[in-house]
Amino acid sequence: MFFRRLMQKLFAVRRPHRRRSAVRSELLEDRTLLSNLNLINASGTVNDRIVLGGGAEVNNFVVSYNPGTGVYRFEDTSGTAINAIGGLAGLDTNPAANIVEFHAPTAEGVTDFVRIEINPNAGDDTVIINGFRAGDEGLVIHDDASEGNDTVTINGDIGSAGSRVSGNNVLINGETINFSGSVFTDNLDVSVRSGAGGINIAGSPHIDVGTGTVTFEGTVDGAGDLGVVGDFIDFLDVVGGTTPLNSLTATGATVRTQDAVTVDGGDMIFQADLYIPQGNLNGTADLVIRRNTAGPRNITTTSFNFIQPGFNSVTIGSSLTTTLSLGDDGNDDLLTGSLDVGAPLILIGQDIVIGDSIQQGTHTVTFRPENSINFSGVGGAVGTGDSFIEKQTMGGTLTVVANTGSSWGNNHLSLSAPGATVTFEREVGPNFGAFSATADTLNFNFISAVVAQGDVTLNANTINLNGGIFSTAGSVDVTGNLNLAGNILFRVAGGQSVSVVGDVTGGGNVLVRGVGGAIDTVTFNGNVNIGGNFQIDSSGGSTAANVDLASVSASNIVVRGLDIDLLGGAIASTSNVQLIGPVDVVGTTSIASGGAADQYVQLTGAVTSAGADLTVNSGGGRTQFGAAVTGLNNLTVTSGGTNFIIAPINIAGNIQWTVGVNGNGLNDRLIRSGAGSIVAAGGFLEADVLQGFTSGTNVSAAVTLTQRGAGN
Repeated sequence: MFFRRLMQKLFAVRRPHRRRSAVRSELLEDRTLLSNLNLINASGTVNDRIVLGGGAEVNNFVVSYNPGTGVYRFEDTSGTAINAIGGLAGLDTNPAANIVEFHAPTAEGVTDFVRIEINPNAGDDTVIINGFRAGDEGLVIHDDASEGNDTVTINGDIGSAGSRVSGNNVLINGETINFSGSVFTDNLDVSVRSGAGGINIAGSPHIDVGTGTVTFEGTVDGAGDLGVVGDFIDFLDVVGGTTPLNSLTATGATVRTQDAVTVDGGDMIFQADLYIPQGNLNGTADLVIRRNTAGPRNITTTSFNFIQPGFNSVTIGSSLTTTLSLGDDGNDDLLTGSLDVGAPLILIGQDIVIGDSIQQGTHTVTFRPENSINFSGVGGAVGTGDSFIEKQTMGGTLTVVANTGSSWGNNHLSLSAPGATVTFEREVGPNFGAFSATADTLNFNFISAVVAQGDVTLNANTINLNGGIFSTAGSVDVTGNLNLAGNILFRVAGGQSVSVVGDVTGGGNVLVRGVGGAIDTVTFNGNVNIGGNFQIDSSGGSTAANVDLASVSASNIVVRGLDIDLLGGAIASTSNVQLIGPVDVVGTTSIASGGAADQYVQLTGAVTSAGADLTVNSGGGRTQFGAAVTGLNNLTVTSGGTNFIIAPINIAGNIQWTVGVNGNGLNDRLIRSGAGSIVAAGGFLEADVLQGFTSGTNVSAAVTLTQRGAGN
């Protein structure tokens, strides 16, 4: 049977034929059709390549491989006969004249072939690769200039990630090349060369040649996703000029694009130690330019002039970038001497050095260092878009060096370093529109204040502050334990707020002041323990609308507010305590002065509560309530000297007021005058002299009155 079919094919080759030389689209039956499929001995001893050669007629070759059966199939869908000759003689298992099928392992049992080579020869031929065996063999498709306009379509994969082409390069030539399959080689080259028809990308083809070279010679178009990996990747012509790619990823030691590249919809990623752009880059999603191996990257303000506006973001660098450095070009003009990519910009490196300005406009700028970031000279982001410093990984340390904000625009700078210790070596501000920082520990080592035009927000477990915090037109919000190295001033504009949620410790003063109007709210809800004075709007020039305090221990305490809320805790001074304004005792509170005869506790406004206890101890000094006291559960006062009750005191529980100490020989007095009165469920008043009290009239009968006698 096989012999008879072989003779038929040979007979078909030798049969006389007629051709219409003037008509290229001649009918199939008017031609003599001949193609050969040969396993050729190239070296004289080993048949190393399978060659499919077409004749003068138009061939429509289709190559496929069935991995389940191990059978290669070569077909000419135009009907042209294919003769299996040479090393394949006798191995064809398909009876059709235009189809040759052979069992690849059997063929290799005869010879080891390292590539399949297709030469369509004359005519406007087509070659379709629908399937290809993973492993040794490479692929070569010829397209001679004088032999018609051939179309090559790669539908199936050539090799696989786990079984790469190792025997020969992959060279694909055609007037038009349609690419939807992938190619994997074991460090062997891939060349895709087209004519006027270009290279058309469909689907998601991936070309991975390890340390080999990938060359695209011809325009590349099509709404597909192209991925390329190699040591050297070279695009010799326009990419996406007619039909933009959906996405492009090129990864290698060196990547070169010798003309414009356009991607629409997906990302454009060049991951190369050396990227050589020789045309504009256009896109609508993200552009990423980063190293393929660890090393530095030095850029200037003109390094990315080829990037056209329209990208969703532009990323330069990665965690593999040891140092990303933007050098100073010597031109301080913001329009001509700044880095401007026309899109949100992301700069990534283990260490980042910014020596020139970044013109961000309304776009965001994100710096992602791991160890340090240094702003020198005019280095900074200029514009109104938000700026971010984001540590790459959690924990560790991050150092911010040099002036942060002096060369910046009116933008919001936000630093995020979860679990890390962040140290600002120099001043922060003042040009920021707003400033925020989040970390495990924040160190502000410079003696000047942290300054922003708008809000200042600090969030950390521990915050070490060497200066103050100023906001020109915003609020100050600190969350975390605050350690103060010197005198600290919190300064905000009228109508804004200061909030410290956490403990405050230090040896200096803490001052809170409004500028240009009254502060809205001042909150210290942790334990304040300082060696200096604690003062909130002590001058009275811009009295805070609301003050919330928990515990305060300081040398001298002066708090001025239109509503002072004592959240519960101890207010203790080594000198005087002055609460100037109405006081609401929210939680159980104690207030104590230094205790000397000239050290006092003064509450000038009405004292109200919803049932909390208040204890006041001014030792040998006076305690003064300047207005009514209502709503407390219990009131306990210890004082000395001459004390006055000039307004009603209405206590739900007991009042206990002791003036002086029994037997100390002092003239300690408690005097009721004016509208002063006491209503309580029980308790006592005790002093050397009690003056103006009538039990059952202006003091509840349940309150015991004990007068020790003047001079005792």
